[in-house]
Amino acid sequence: MPFALIPEGFKLQKVTKAQESAVNAKRRHDDVIALLNNPETVSSAVTLVLAYLTAQATKSAVQELKDLGANISDEVEDQFTKKRTFGSDAPVGVSFEQILDEGLKRLGKFI
Repeated sequence: MPFALIPEGFKLQKVTKAQESAVNAKRRHDDVIALLNNPETVSSAVTLVLAYLTAQATKSAVQELKDLGANISDEVEDQFTKKRTFGSDAPVGVSFEQILDEGLKRLGKFI
C-alpha cells in the first residue's frame, strides 16, 4: 500500500490506490487554483502571447515584403530561425521561434 500525506491535519497514512488518486487530484486542483490566483501568471501569459504575436506578425510582414519584390537580406529572416546558445559553450542552440512555441505549448492548457 502506498503512503500519502492526508490534507486533514497533514498526517502520513497508508492509503488505497483510489484514496491516493483522490489526494493527487485534490493537490492538482489546489495547484491550479494557486496558479490562477497569482497575479504574475496573467502578466507572464500576456507577455508571452504578445511576444509570440509580434514575432509572427513580423515574420509575416517580412514574407509579404519579399513577395512584393522588396530586397530583404537573409540576416533579417535568420533572426527568427537562427539557433543561439545564449552564452553557453554547448553545441546545442535554440531559436527565438522555438522558445515562443515551447512557451505557448506549456501555457496553452492554462490560457
